[in-house]
Amino acid sequence: MDEVYYDYMIDQFKKILSIDSISGDYEEIQEYITDQINKMGYEYELLNKGGIIATLGGTNEALAITAHADTLGLMIKNVNKDGSISLTPIGRLPEYAVENENVRVKTHTRKIYTGTIRRKNSCIHVTPLDERSTVASYSDNLVLYLDEPVANEKDVEALGILCGDIVSLEPRLVLTDNGYIKCRFLDDKINVAILLTYMHFLKKENQILKRKIYAYFSMHEEIMHGGACGFPKDTEEILALDVGCVAPLQNSSEYKVTICAADSRFPYNRKSLKKLIDVANDHNISYTLDIFTPTYGTDADLALLAGYDVRHSLIGPGVVGTHSYERTHKLSLINTFDLLNSYAQS
Repeated sequence: MDEVYYDYMIDQFKKILSIDSISGDYEEIQEYITDQINKMGYEYELLNKGGIIATLGGTNEALAITAHADTLGLMIKNVNKDGSISLTPIGRLPEYAVENENVRVKTHTRKIYTGTIRRKNSCIHVTPLDERSTVASYSDNLVLYLDEPVANEKDVEALGILCGDIVSLEPRLVLTDNGYIKCRFLDDKINVAILLTYMHFLKKENQILKRKIYAYFSMHEEIMHGGACGFPKDTEEILALDVGCVAPLQNSSEYKVTICAADSRFPYNRKSLKKLIDVANDHNISYTLDIFTPTYGTDADLALLAGYDVRHSLIGPGVVGTHSYERTHKLSLINTFDLLNSYAQS
């Protein structure tokens, strides 16, 4: 991967990351992605529920490459008597990952307010000793405090804040000089950036595709129905771009691309798996093999569950701290891009 394309990828990632896009709240991120696709000159279609399918060209044995633009987040459940706000998660967002986090509230009328998620008793000096060691809980002790002078339910309602309004976490992006990328929502916005970069690369390099390629941008993966519809009828294979989980007892690495053999739903297609390994070896791409259980799944899985007769596979950069504050490295992104490009041309 040339440095110019890596720079383009990071620029795209920064822009994508700046757009809040919790599952279901997709209009703004979808508009941004379609604007980029229009600039590149690809044809595309939109799904009724939200989602984009772009045709990149080529003929024979159609491959659909997926990346999901939606993220985890929260929704307002109810306003409490003191003006604090109780929340419910959208997607599997653990409580420990949101405590003391700054957030944005988007109302039904698209007005934005800021605030912080804290425990009801958040001052340690006056918190009873038995409460200090309790586990954070959406139902018991975590609430949202608005950056507004509210003292009761009516004050909050007067702002136009209602049950069902969306609450987005600050991404807090950090790029280190030695190649680390730290933020929320690497899952899966970094792969959206990789896929857009691949589309940009095809145009700039005037590559002739050996097979038909679709780019499928999902908006509902985190709530498990993103890949359930919309794939073109001639799709024979789906390659999901999603993150590898770097953790104890796992093989994934922040410096390599992960090729996934199985996840919590079922094994990935053996023919596609072997081909990915062969391509990585033939092109000297640094990779690792891994299996993700007990709760990992992708849009490619959902396509099979929805009844699509396709082969399915998964690759992606290794990421530490999934569904929380995450980290990866430049080398992992480069290896993922290189394997995507080489596999699509194989």
